[in-house]
Amino acid sequence: MPSIDRKKNIRVRDRATMTNLILGLHGYTVASSAISRELNGPDIVAVPLAYDDEIRIGLLSRADMSLSRPGTAFADALRARVAQLV
Repeated sequence: MPSIDRKKNIRVRDRATMTNLILGLHGYTVASSAISRELNGPDIVAVPLAYDDEIRIGLLSRADMSLSRPGTAFADALRARVAQLV
């Protein structure tokens, strides 16, 4: 979210590191609100963001490989949720 200026930004590539940083630094992340209490516990909650800019969420996959069963389920769930919002 380049239009929101912050003193510090930390970029991570995995959920576990992000969760530990959020809890340890009393931080936050901007995400699609895909929060799992089973994975994150009760201390991390989704709060709607009042933001005027458009946020795009996409799914990338290799053209020469099929998605796994869990990957297909995730893609289907993502498409269903986006359809509800449009």
